[in-house]
Amino acid sequence: MGSETENRTQFHFTRTSPHLHFNPRTQVVTSNGNICSDHTKTHLSVPVKQYLSFNHRHCKGIEIWKEIRLVLPDNQGKQSVRAYHHYDVFGSFFDWVHLSHPSRDPKDEDKYIVAKVLLLYRLSDSNETMALVWQGTPATEADTKWETNISARWKMQVDRVSKLPILLHVPMSRIERCIKVHQHWKDSQTTPIPSPASNVDFNMSRTGFFVDELYFPYQWPLHFIQYQQSYEIEE
Repeated sequence: MGSETENRTQFHFTRTSPHLHFNPRTQVVTSNGNICSDHTKTHLSVPVKQYLSFNHRHCKGIEIWKEIRLVLPDNQGKQSVRAYHHYDVFGSFFDWVHLSHPSRDPKDEDKYIVAKVLLLYRLSDSNETMALVWQGTPATEADTKWETNISARWKMQVDRVSKLPILLHVPMSRIERCIKVHQHWKDSQTTPIPSPASNVDFNMSRTGFFVDELYFPYQWPLHFIQYQQSYEIEE
């Protein structure tokens, strides 16, 4: 029988030193000892700075990585998880992942939560590794009436008062794997996709923002056709 480690996803950083350092008390970002202004490709967005400063205000420093490598269990291979507004020369990358269920109840052991990873970091005081995420909750029956057997629909968490995405940090060890999703508003396919890591001024007061998780990539064309048909206007 395999060990417990072999049956769980493992992760490691892809470089020995972090890409950035962040001081939660002063909100100053540095790279290789140099201060990063908000006009450089190494800056952190305002909502991310605010979140880190409030939730880790007692920490002396935060080390930030743009990428980690996952080693999947049962010899399923490796995956990269990227989370940064300007990832090298490739633009923005905020990967979608499965998070393990936070419940300690044995019946929830095989359950997971879909989330968008916005930042990967380590607290310098405690060496705790964290992921800043925007996570979803299973959609209601009314929300999933167009769901097929090749996908699952998740409704992203939004604050009822501010109408902004609810962000939270979780242990990096809860990341299980990267996934492919289709992002969309419930009532429109043309509205721009929100980016909670780079903007806090968009309004989420519409009927809801959803992601459809794709179980098998090759089945996407069928799902896309069914999704399109659900929005056709009857003549």
